[in-house]
Amino acid sequence: MVKKILYVIFTIVIVLLFLKFIFYIYEVNLRYIKYNSGRIESAKWFSCFTHDGKRFVGRTNFSEIINESHVNNGPDGFRGERSLNTMMNSPGNKIIFLGDSSTYGYGVDDELIFSQRVEKQLNNISGNKWTSVNLGIPGHKTHEGIYFLKNLVPKFKPEIAVVSYAINDGFRKVYLMQEDGNYNNISSFKWFVDNICNFFIPRESLTYWRLLDSYARLKYYLYLKGKKDLINLSRYTSEDDYKKNLKTIIGMVDTLNAKLIFLLIPIPLDLYPAKKYSADRGMYNKIVEYYNQGKESWNKGDKEKAHYWLLKAAREDGISNRDGSVIYSDILVKIAKEFNVTVVDLRQLFWDLEYKGEDIFFDHNHPNAYGHKLLADAIIKKIKEATAY
Repeated sequence: MVKKILYVIFTIVIVLLFLKFIFYIYEVNLRYIKYNSGRIESAKWFSCFTHDGKRFVGRTNFSEIINESHVNNGPDGFRGERSLNTMMNSPGNKIIFLGDSSTYGYGVDDELIFSQRVEKQLNNISGNKWTSVNLGIPGHKTHEGIYFLKNLVPKFKPEIAVVSYAINDGFRKVYLMQEDGNYNNISSFKWFVDNICNFFIPRESLTYWRLLDSYARLKYYLYLKGKKDLINLSRYTSEDDYKKNLKTIIGMVDTLNAKLIFLLIPIPLDLYPAKKYSADRGMYNKIVEYYNQGKESWNKGDKEKAHYWLLKAAREDGISNRDGSVIYSDILVKIAKEFNVTVVDLRQLFWDLEYKGEDIFFDHNHPNAYGHKLLADAIIKKIKEATAY
């Protein structure tokens, strides 16, 4: 009997050690081969490591041509070649940029990103040395922005913080929401991973996030298999939580004695995402009708009416999530007005230029180099208005 018990215990130990060995092999593969993230200190800032479409996110010392643009990540995985410590210790003033893939500069060369353009312009017009710190991460939302403001931004002691979160918060849950590092809506699965598997899969490992992300993808796949309507999916951040998060961000930046600027990056007018899903939605024709009425009003010189129809088209476009961008952008403007926060809102300018046929987006979401120039110029204008430059 004792031998049987010892045999069972021995077998369990061997199996557990084997699982631990498998974890180390997989972790090495993720950390040094697939994502080249290197250090845990770098890994902890990123929540999108396992997004296969964004293989560059969080990769340290990374340099590659992606979508015809030169992408460089520094030793900490953030955009640009400089390390966090180099920027922290650089002399002069700091301007922090918090946001998503547009702030990161997806689709644009390093030196053409609006954060880099702002740094160059500030150094030209100011007698002081300025350093831009781009903390934009594709997929990030207000939740991650709050995390950065609590744990990373204070180390830079910035004079200005430019914050741009709206579109991802308003997206519907194609994958699962991550809030302060927790996948709240798979809490039972996460509890199992945290408490039962923690010895084998530590929370700070990339394998941990890969496991949660894979589960999220499986859940989404099963959701689609059930033929449920994507439009009924809840958003990553509820409207109430988005309002609370914006107010929290305002308070945290105020505590840092920094000037806060909310940056509202517009969405393109491109109807392709809605058209892509129109076969089983029946919404596309209505969106096109509103869009065409806006175009007609524009051609007649009635910009106000054109913008009315454009917003109406975007609010109806739940398929490609343009409705979320419009709704959450409106919330941001309202909160900014309530708390007297400076806002850079280029929606009308971008849309007017699009109506004229100008190319300011490189895809269906992200501004191109010209779009980044417009954003940088608008930010500089607001900074000049608020200072003696």
